[in-house]
Amino acid sequence: MIYNISSITVRCLFLVMMTTLVAGCSHEPAPWNGRDIEGVMPDLAFDLEGTGGRRVHASDTEGQVRLLFFGFTSCPDVCPATLAYLQQVFEAMPEGRRDEVTALFVSVDPKRDNPERLEK
Repeated sequence: MIYNISSITVRCLFLVMMTTLVAGCSHEPAPWNGRDIEGVMPDLAFDLEGTGGRRVHASDTEGQVRLLFFGFTSCPDVCPATLAYLQQVFEAMPEGRRDEVTALFVSVDPKRDNPERLEK
């Protein structure tokens, strides 16, 4: 069987395919799908050694959004890139909202990451 497709049909198919492709390439940010999990999870509780020898407790940041980042200071690539991105996120936030969010870096390398090194 030989099919004879006219140039108009080819053009129409091309136009439909391109329209579909362009429609799927939106730069709109995805909607936020956050969910309040209060009461579902146990209350956050921690007691950590902070920089400068002070203790850090969950109650110190009560009422704030807490971002826990687990890493280590000698991490060669992922940790610095993620922390730089986190800094960009904070800088992009309206100043009045920055106090509502706390980022906590939790080291997974306690032998090398003492409070003095973490403070640097």
